[in-house]
Amino acid sequence: MSIAFFCALGTAAGGISGLLLFADLTETGKVGDTVLAFRIGATPMCLAGLAAAFLAVRAERRSLEDIARPLTAVAKPSRVGAAGAAGPAGATRATGATGG
Repeated sequence: MSIAFFCALGTAAGGISGLLLFADLTETGKVGDTVLAFRIGATPMCLAGLAAAFLAVRAERRSLEDIARPLTAVAKPSRVGAAGAAGPAGATRATGATGG
């Protein structure tokens, strides 16, 4: 829900300010103002492309589980020897289990 909220805020901010700014720049009829509007629009797109080139993950044709470990994944318990805390006969205790 919070992702949708912040996405809506960003879309509204860009949609409202973009319309106001670019409408004023392109309505003047001056070539310089139109060029300025294009440069203002192109700059964040170029920066986003550079950020993606350096920070993006190669994810083509890969499942999400291959890229990142799911948040709900639980590590397999390791086998502990007889002197360990695993209990009798090397039994393991599940993560999150309560004693009793």
